[in-house]
Amino acid sequence: MKYVHYDKDTNEILGFYDPDIHGSGIPEPYVEITDDEWNKILETGCNKIDIKKKKGYKEKTIDIDKLKIKYIDKLKNLAKDAIINNFRSNALGSFYYYQNEQHDQLNIITAAHSETDTYIKCSKDRTSWEMIKHSPEELKQLLIDNNIHKENILTTLEEYKSKITNSNDKKTLNKLLEKFENIVDTL
Repeated sequence: MKYVHYDKDTNEILGFYDPDIHGSGIPEPYVEITDDEWNKILETGCNKIDIKKKKGYKEKTIDIDKLKIKYIDKLKNLAKDAIINNFRSNALGSFYYYQNEQHDQLNIITAAHSETDTYIKCSKDRTSWEMIKHSPEELKQLLIDNNIHKENILTTLEEYKSKITNSNDKKTLNKLLEKFENIVDTL
């Protein structure tokens, strides 16, 4: 018989003890295992113990740094999608959605500086788009709203990138990604 000393919170194996060698000085908590199970644990590199079954198992390890890079890439894609697909402004007196690909943003900038009425494609519901005339003042407000929209998303992106970079467990990373997904759609 052998004894496995383990972490009571994580079930991580902290050491093995043989009463013939270590006597009665076995640290707690521990679980008694057979010599066969002890050999299996050593051969397979188990790092956890199922205390009820008295069997070792190997917890899958993840490369947290690779996972962080993957999650930051997801954040960037979500931010890009939000910038493009969720821009709305009340420059016309009520809220309209605006297409916001890079060329659309350039058109808004150019129109805002032209000092003339300009038709811009927008939609009340993001399903039916129409060209609506915007005055120079409305265009300037549209440009301001677009800059605020992008700045809010990019500031939030940087905040969450930092939080992900400073996190060290998958559960926290998942929560951060989920929070960002919920927040970015409201900006």
